[in-house]
Amino acid sequence: MLNEMKSALFGGKSILKSLFLIVVTVAVVSGATYAAWTAQAKVEGNTFSTGSAALKLYGNLAGTPGVNANLTDLLPGNSFDDVYPNWEEYYPAKLYNSGTVNLKTTVKGVYVSQTAALQDYIKVAVYKWNDDGDGVYEEGEKETLAYQNWKTLREWRTNPILLGQVDAKATLPLVFRFKTEEDLPNSLQNQNTVFDFVFDGTTEGATTTLPSPSPL
Repeated sequence: MLNEMKSALFGGKSILKSLFLIVVTVAVVSGATYAAWTAQAKVEGNTFSTGSAALKLYGNLAGTPGVNANLTDLLPGNSFDDVYPNWEEYYPAKLYNSGTVNLKTTVKGVYVSQTAALQDYIKVAVYKWNDDGDGVYEEGEKETLAYQNWKTLREWRTNPILLGQVDAKATLPLVFRFKTEEDLPNSLQNQNTVFDFVFDGTTEGATTTLPSPSPL
């Protein structure tokens, strides 16, 4: 009986000793640290500069594209004289984006003064102009289709004609086509109306032209 008790006691110490060694071993392993190699790279001193949005008109339609001396913010208006029933006349212009960002552009008429009733009888359409370089509009140089359908001058005031995107440093040659129908009233003889043609550009809706990737 005594021997059995000694065996149980010493056997229990062996079990406790084994458990203690396992716990210590696990604690040592879980608390171990390892050295790691590190490296770093950076791009230093980055500058963010805003671009510019600017629309200009050619003073000389045959002038060199993009030459500042030929660009202006304001052109004197044209006189469309002797308007009559079934009258038609063309007016060429060249729009230049002198800014650094692409612009979505429109053109509208702004009523200035005189006989308001004429607005309902004079119509406008705008075409892309395929100028041969001489700066003079000639029959056959405009695109077949206009940017949009005919509008009266009154409609043009509140519904600008969408010209599409003009990229930075690019020129958009245009031809304005004005006409009347046969219903121009006799009561509007010897009358006139004054309008400004206003071009607007916005970056909203314009796409960015990305540079082509260079070969490595």
